[in-house]
Amino acid sequence: AAGGPGTITALSYRYGLPGKVENEFTARADNANRFFATVSPASPGALVTQVWFDRGDVRYLLTECTGGNCPQDGGLAVLRGDKVLMNAHCAHSVEGDQPGFASELITFGSEEDSMRDDNMRSNTKLLKIEDTGIDIYTLFPNKHGPI
Repeated sequence: AAGGPGTITALSYRYGLPGKVENEFTARADNANRFFATVSPASPGALVTQVWFDRGDVRYLLTECTGGNCPQDGGLAVLRGDKVLMNAHCAHSVEGDQPGFASELITFGSEEDSMRDDNMRSNTKLLKIEDTGIDIYTLFPNKHGPI
């Protein structure tokens, strides 16, 4: 995220290694690019935060799982329609480098139902709250069955 205090003027996603960015997507007020976000239950006590962007018919979906029995901390899924082209787990090659999203981008509702989509509010027009339309169990299989 870029911008001054209280103002977010750009959001960027970069994939690759330092000095070798393979894929980049930036949302700014002066372009039509936007990010989208939602939160879904994955297993008892686990929640998956999802942030994505679309490039043509390909969706790049970033995930972070917290609480419960998360099968992975975070990852990147690449999808075309209902077909999963890639579902990679985050590698923790740098100590202390954990997947996570900037908490100042989204405000959640009251604590007892804080992770429901209808209680989420984006703090920037560059990130819109909406449902992915993707079955989260495709990316995060739940050994305990549907919730």
